[in-house]
Amino acid sequence: MKRFLILLLCLLLLCGCTAPAGEQLSAVSKDAVEKQTINYYFMTGEGTIVNENHGDYFTKWGDCCLVVFPNGQTMLIDTGIKGAYPVIKAKLESYGITKLDYVVISHPHDDHGGGMWAGLFGDFTIGQVYHNGYRNASWSEKSLVQTYCTNHNIPCDVLTAGDQMTFGDVTMKVLWPTKEAGEVFQAIEGSGAVNCLSLVMRFDYGEHSSLFTGDLYKTYNGLNDENGEQIPGQLGAEEQLVALYPNGELDVDLLKLPHHGDPATSNSTAFFAATSPEMAMATGFTPVGNYLSVYKKRGYKNPTFFDRQYGYVQFFATADGKMKANLERTDYMENFGKDWNMELERKG
Repeated sequence: MKRFLILLLCLLLLCGCTAPAGEQLSAVSKDAVEKQTINYYFMTGEGTIVNENHGDYFTKWGDCCLVVFPNGQTMLIDTGIKGAYPVIKAKLESYGITKLDYVVISHPHDDHGGGMWAGLFGDFTIGQVYHNGYRNASWSEKSLVQTYCTNHNIPCDVLTAGDQMTFGDVTMKVLWPTKEAGEVFQAIEGSGAVNCLSLVMRFDYGEHSSLFTGDLYKTYNGLNDENGEQIPGQLGAEEQLVALYPNGELDVDLLKLPHHGDPATSNSTAFFAATSPEMAMATGFTPVGNYLSVYKKRGYKNPTFFDRQYGYVQFFATADGKMKANLERTDYMENFGKDWNMELERKG
């Protein structure tokens, strides 16, 4: 009788997954279904040198995280920069991924949406795409998320603050941007304003919670009027978010650090106090190791993981709130970004 109940439970779990009859679950989806966990697979460029000329993107490969829900569904949050896509593709394939149920582009910057153009939509079956609905003036018309989806016959919709979705027992709430913030930041030219419009999404699975923040900025000094004067009372996106949710809505167990963990643009004292994560992750090869002392001064003392040191980092969480991290390595990537590494050593 006991064996029958266990078999019945397994069948029910598999039926709860959205995979149509005859469609094979990937290895990572099977793992999440069998263990009833929400799994996060942060993917990196792993040494990809995007720009041989040491330009802005020499050591930058962007954000990309595969989320696997306990019902077997998959969501790719951001797609990395174009030059790093072959590495991300290989990693997805190693996980047994042939289909992504959802793809979310947090904001229209190359290091978050580049993989979309590099082949993601042709190499994998995509069920649904979501984005924030705002434009980056530097992107051509054919590169826009909505246009690209239309050309590939993929459903595409806009997310905004207040939207909510469920994936089995997991709830996703969109906390940012609000329509009001969108009107303010979209009227401002520049990369910082685009970052301030990043989608901020909270995931809840029982007692476990996580927050994805794109490239959200703290106080943003680009909020000027038509005469170039600072707009009185206007705050950066991080500050607005903290003010908008004062009742613990930002308090989570796992935090994807805003803007690759950069404390110069993001990760303010107020934001750390509001989120108080058990663990935090930064991706995209920002030299986060040098910033850990800054985090501590701002009140965050818990573990911070970043791809330059730890490589592919995975988190596994159960509904009772227990979470563990799996690290690919514990030392820094050797022989990569030598010029950058030497500069960091000179700065101490």
